[in-house]
Amino acid sequence: MRILSAAVYISGTLCILCSNFLVDFASATEAMPKFPQNNLKGGLKDSPLKQPKSPLINGPPKPVNDKLKDDSNKTETKDAKNGLNKPPKNINDKVKDGENKTPSQDLNEPSFKLPMRQKESSWYTWLKGTKKDYETLKCFAKGNLYDWLCNVRESFDLYLQSLEKKWTTCSDSATTLFLCECFAESSGWNDSQWGNWMNNQLKEQLKTEAEAWISTKKKDFDGLTSKYFSLWKDHRRKELDADEWKNKVSSGGLSEWEELTNKMNTRYTNNLDNMWSHFSRDLFFNFDEWAPQVLEKWIENKQWNRWVKKVRK
Repeated sequence: MRILSAAVYISGTLCILCSNFLVDFASATEAMPKFPQNNLKGGLKDSPLKQPKSPLINGPPKPVNDKLKDDSNKTETKDAKNGLNKPPKNINDKVKDGENKTPSQDLNEPSFKLPMRQKESSWYTWLKGTKKDYETLKCFAKGNLYDWLCNVRESFDLYLQSLEKKWTTCSDSATTLFLCECFAESSGWNDSQWGNWMNNQLKEQLKTEAEAWISTKKKDFDGLTSKYFSLWKDHRRKELDADEWKNKVSSGGLSEWEELTNKMNTRYTNNLDNMWSHFSRDLFFNFDEWAPQVLEKWIENKQWNRWVKKVRK
């Protein structure tokens, strides 16, 4: 009997259910307004595991059909939101002064393992089982991405703190250069003009820097998703009898396998890109809450006076 897995999004909470683990994604909606709901594909099946102590409030969402091009039909659930709340306190990646760090993750030793199953001797039975193993793949990847995304979330909070400190102290050459260029036309500005400059040009510059930071994390995320697919693909290949695999290799009969896994990879990548889209939206929401508070403080303190003295030395 094949072990089934599922990713369930319920009332702003993501639960990943599979053969040997259950993971809760605490939603950022606990502290933020909810964004419009979007679909994030994830199959739903009954799990033999017990529910966690914190019960799920609503019943499971209604499934919507999601077909591969080869007409295999899987049910996918609608995603309410895939934001992450702040990660647990026991995080190994401690970032001082906003250093741009996220934890190094041993991709060859993921936290959650793929299930070990008996080898299949029939090529066609094994290939059919591969098509149905998409949920295992998705469960495996999302389970291992959870801790990493939590660390990115905390690192971003620390990054915003460091960004505020950098601009307050005007401590690097790039910041100084930006201010010099802006101040070239600022002679005679009144407080209102300075406030307008801060709430527009300076805010846009802060956002540009935050976007660049988030973009580096997206590249890391893409690397992880690609690696997890490769690990799953290699694991699945080894679930076929070695002699049967060699026979297919020698006869040039791997086209069905390659075509199927390419389709699965496209579906998987799109699914996780949607996951990142929701997560990054939460990061930008954090920025949109942080920036006005910092700018208001700078305007109240007439921070431009300190900057002018700093850059005109």
